[in-house]
Amino acid sequence: MNLKNKTVLVTVFNDFRNDARVQKEVLSLLKNEAKVIILAYGSKNYAETENFFGAKVIRLKQTAWKWKKGKFIEFVVRGIFEGLNYPANFYHSNDLDSLLIGFFLSRLNKGKLIYDSHELCTETESLANRPKEQKTWLFLEKLLMPFVNETITVCDSIARILQQNYKLKKVWVVRNVPKKITVNLEHSCSPYPFEKTMVYQGILRRGRGLPVLVNLLNFLPENYGLAILGAGDENLVAELKQLAEKNNVSHRVKFYGKIPLTELPNYTKHANLGLALIENICLNYYFALPNKLFEYLMAGIPVLSSNFPEMRKIVNTYKVGLTTNFENLEETAQNIVLLLENPQKLQETKANCLNASSVLCWEEEEKEFLKVYFQ
Repeated sequence: MNLKNKTVLVTVFNDFRNDARVQKEVLSLLKNEAKVIILAYGSKNYAETENFFGAKVIRLKQTAWKWKKGKFIEFVVRGIFEGLNYPANFYHSNDLDSLLIGFFLSRLNKGKLIYDSHELCTETESLANRPKEQKTWLFLEKLLMPFVNETITVCDSIARILQQNYKLKKVWVVRNVPKKITVNLEHSCSPYPFEKTMVYQGILRRGRGLPVLVNLLNFLPENYGLAILGAGDENLVAELKQLAEKNNVSHRVKFYGKIPLTELPNYTKHANLGLALIENICLNYYFALPNKLFEYLMAGIPVLSSNFPEMRKIVNTYKVGLTTNFENLEETAQNIVLLLENPQKLQETKANCLNASSVLCWEEEEKEFLKVYFQ
């Protein structure tokens, strides 16, 4: 089966340039001969179009205002009007903030509506202390779910919650796994100045365990360093630098900024330990299964993750590293040293990472993703 002569309209409330999940899904649709239109957001002053391997990307105009709700309203309104130009068989809405567009267009054109929930959208950290806004988003999701034909999410725990909340027969689980890559350290210099490098990659945001990682250095040998790959909350970055200075570990913490997706594997593979620590500040974080966890496995490096259900299941099932509860940093540091300083144990764990990555990869995961379209 393929999707020849079928049109898929994809909506996503970002500029699409660095959304690895949506890009992989689009490429899978194109491989199956679908015609794909992507309505993204982020172009200043005028609409911008781009060809992405045969898919048409339209970045909707973004007005230069600071009102966050206004940006969302503008995205929805512009998305609906632009989408009217592209009647589709499928409307693939990524996350709750683009579902309104898919809802209106699918009702107008009698297309199939697919809700791809990349997280537990009504239980995010940004809503944790804003109950009124949380109720608004929950109301919106409840309002729209009866019109959704198929629902996708990223892990079993969130799938169960969506299934129970909305009495769904099935929620498809499509994990945030990377494509297969070949890891080769030959003729490649490490970008890190540390003998033992622990790497964090991703958005710099509160709740991602970054202060904990800086404090963890106090309990690790001097030759262990922390490499932070990513950009985000500048206030948080300033606080981390102050904390590192206070702890006298500034020389052991290095910020690399945002690394292009195409270059990221070259940074990941030179690290000794991949960090996927998240704090339990909201239900969405508690059930997190971040793509960075799988990227570490693909690079063949062990992981240190929070002891939360979904990450713990991966780490324990495939024996690819360690989990921690944050309560005892000294014990966590001891376990890290026991792993990284034991050649036999380290070799076994790295082999487990690569074996796991042969299963936890997009080439396998896209089979489940495409079943959604072949119902």
